[in-house]
Amino acid sequence: MIRTLVVTHKGEVLTEIPLQNIRLEDYAWIWADFATPTPEETLLLDQYFHFHPLAIEDCMHVLQRPKLDHYENVQFFVLHALNERTLDAEEVDLFLSANFLVSYHHQEKAEMNEAWEQVKSEIHSRKGWSGGPMAAAYTVMDKLVDKY
Repeated sequence: MIRTLVVTHKGEVLTEIPLQNIRLEDYAWIWADFATPTPEETLLLDQYFHFHPLAIEDCMHVLQRPKLDHYENVQFFVLHALNERTLDAEEVDLFLSANFLVSYHHQEKAEMNEAWEQVKSEIHSRKGWSGGPMAAAYTVMDKLVDKY
């Protein structure tokens, strides 16, 4: 499943627009969350975003070591969340640029849902919220750490 959060240049939030219908230049920024993606959805990491093949490969191979890689104008993070029941590590990947955040994870994560709702709420409550994708990525990281 891919869910989208799109922020217009006027600071309005639109959600659930199909990724293929979004032109990045038409919006201030977007967040695309790939939650338990299908193989076809995973192809969009290359076909839509044109991410580096090594970063895409890291997404598909579960439980890479935590790291940060720089690819042109995109930062790629490999992070870990803890499964609340088993305490096993579960991978969460982030692609961050000036106009988007892409999150990618193989399991549904409460932390991701909490971050999603918090970012959406922050933008709604403060028209023109200037946090952008960097603040959204920070919110995700903060939620992951809080669950530890």
